[in-house]
Amino acid sequence: MKADIFCKIIDNYGDIGFCWRLAKNLSCDYKWTIRLIVDDLKVFSFINEEVNSTIDSQVLMNINIVKWEVFLKQKLNPSKIIIETFSCDIPDSLKKIIARNVNIFTWINIDYLSAEQWVENCHLLSSRLPNGLKKTFFFPGFTNKTGGLIIEDSFLKTKEYLKNSTYNQENFLKKIGINYKRSEFIFCLLFCYPSAPVNKLITSMEHLNKKIVLIVNNDSIFANNYSTDNLKLASIPFINQENFDKLICCMDINFIRGEDSFVRALLSGNPLVWNIYEQENNAHIDKLKSWLNLNNFPDTIKRLMYSWNNFGEETVGNTIKIAMSDKNWNLWKDHSRILAEKQISNKSLGENLVEFCISQQSHKITSSL
Repeated sequence: MKADIFCKIIDNYGDIGFCWRLAKNLSCDYKWTIRLIVDDLKVFSFINEEVNSTIDSQVLMNINIVKWEVFLKQKLNPSKIIIETFSCDIPDSLKKIIARNVNIFTWINIDYLSAEQWVENCHLLSSRLPNGLKKTFFFPGFTNKTGGLIIEDSFLKTKEYLKNSTYNQENFLKKIGINYKRSEFIFCLLFCYPSAPVNKLITSMEHLNKKIVLIVNNDSIFANNYSTDNLKLASIPFINQENFDKLICCMDINFIRGEDSFVRALLSGNPLVWNIYEQENNAHIDKLKSWLNLNNFPDTIKRLMYSWNNFGEETVGNTIKIAMSDKNWNLWKDHSRILAEKQISNKSLGENLVEFCISQQSHKITSSL
């Protein structure tokens, strides 16, 4: 099966992170022929240093990567499976080609991730557009009534390799500049939006009576804060997607943002605190509540996540202290492990997408006979 994936980079690395992961998943695990059309290769090169942002097209990991404008200028023939991500709107010239051959092409829009109930009702709904065009909306999600989550074989192998060996974790962490002993500290990754109450978190961690290493890839987050006997502040250079996945698997807690990184943290089975992308009228809080309620999180963890997203009256200084008390900490770890196992047991986004596309193409072939 051949597919074109279209990606416009809007929110830093989240859009291309998801699209590159999807491309690898379909190519490596399902043996599809993938062409990834991207509008900003410079940003892409930050999460994969092998990407050359100065050339029109290139092949990495058997995936053909093409600049968006080059795809337009060269009038390249589209694949039969056309995947539009996050309503990026495929080129008008491509829509005209689809309109002339509606019985050949399958056009899918993969939308943003949400645990809200309406997602199950909207998954795989189609929209009829002018000229006979049909676009199907594919919604990632957390239940088997949605499109699921990307779960690559390579990520599961990485997770097993690292989580089962402190030695392997320490070797990897040393390579990226973290030299603290894994057995002596609680390791936390801090990857958040600027609005997160970082200073309050750091102040609270200094008084938890626990030995903690807090890791960031942005020095400015630690402005006016310094390491203490119990809290070590560590900054690492920007790392690619593959190594970022490894880092997530090595942590005791991931303070994580966005969607693609959030899903890796979830699948790692380690406790996480989600800094969800802020929207008007607190729409992001509704999304956060839906996910927390869907998975029956303990009240202590709900309160922590609300405070980390500046919602409610409690401060993160108080909620992190409660969540990391011995009893609640063990409960949090168990809940995170069980939740990861549950998600991994569900059908993955790749599996659902492949099944849908095969059924659509088979139907088109039958209809044309």
